[in-house]
Amino acid sequence: QPLDQAREIFRGAASDVQVSPTVLRDPDGKVRAILADRGVSFFERKFFLIDGPSPVELPLPRKAELRAFVKGQLVFRLAEDGNGWKAGDLIAYDLDALRRDPAAAKATLVFRPGPHQAIEEVEATRDRVVVSLLEDVKGRLDVFSFNNGTWTRTRIPTPADDAVQIVDASSTTNRLFFTVQGFLD
Repeated sequence: QPLDQAREIFRGAASDVQVSPTVLRDPDGKVRAILADRGVSFFERKFFLIDGPSPVELPLPRKAELRAFVKGQLVFRLAEDGNGWKAGDLIAYDLDALRRDPAAAKATLVFRPGPHQAIEEVEATRDRVVVSLLEDVKGRLDVFSFNNGTWTRTRIPTPADDAVQIVDASSTTNRLFFTVQGFLD
């Protein structure tokens, strides 16, 4: 449609540091939803589902980042405690549950780093979430699958003491490219 016929679907406040849309697509390219990410400060944001007569705010702590959309699940990485979750957690909300009743939607835990772990990167393939992490300062690569309401983890074997970095992940297949770097023995 021509720009002069477009209707506004979301507006931030003048005090926001940014507002940006995210189109959530399934692996076949079908649009499933639109989110608005409203940066209320440099480190804090509010997420809104654009799906109906007016935007609906999602029940997330302000220091959260959308990291993936896989199998109808919106995966967020938290940088602060909130709603019963801990800073560092990787949680997921079911898109259909958010559409029905955002206030009643319950997140599921994808991954909670242990005391010697830190998430470095999160990427999505067609139907998996891939996490590179440090474990006792050593690179690790875990793949998470969602089936029957539960997330399961599989570790991809990598050399014991090396750094691991995700290079690219295909959203239409489960193909993943990563690098491993370390010192020669």
